[in-house]
Amino acid sequence: MHVLRAPRLSALDLADANIVETCVATIASLTSRVAIVINNGAMWLEAWSGSYALDEVLAVINAAISGTFLLFQGLHPLMENSEEPDVLTIGSISGLPNAALQSVSVPFYAAKRGQVALAEGWLQAFRGSRFRSLQVNPPYLDEVLPGQQDWDEVETRGKDARATSRDVVEAGLVALTRPRHISLTIEPDADDGGLFP
Repeated sequence: MHVLRAPRLSALDLADANIVETCVATIASLTSRVAIVINNGAMWLEAWSGSYALDEVLAVINAAISGTFLLFQGLHPLMENSEEPDVLTIGSISGLPNAALQSVSVPFYAAKRGQVALAEGWLQAFRGSRFRSLQVNPPYLDEVLPGQQDWDEVETRGKDARATSRDVVEAGLVALTRPRHISLTIEPDADDGGLFP
């Protein structure tokens, strides 16, 4: 007889260092080993001509940079107990050099650049260890959901079509399933999403 267990979940606000610390402690109380950390947390902050509130600016930067780093740092001891520890960062074209600002705010643009820099820093720091740093830097996306028609139709899209959330999931799976000697970064075509101004 197979017994289903309830999923083990812990709420997390990456913009709040105290909540990150509490989340890490909760995870450590549930398991002694973490194999994969997927950094996909970032707060959206759209460009506009007015001033941004202080809490908005701090939240977008702290979620993408400080919170992302502190979460990994806290989980690192648990990842040491894994034979194949991976850190997968879902960045953005906004985090790549020479990316067009387009509709994103400067704080979001800077935060995503910082998040990509974390992944690149880990790539260097992990050399010679079991750890891998992997990246997916998607362009602007169409949101599609599993079980819906638009999810199933993604495979039929042409080269000029926008990327989708399914593409991000599949790119992440490709990166995670490469042989251990491969640390992979997946980025969009240079012509996709206005990558260069």
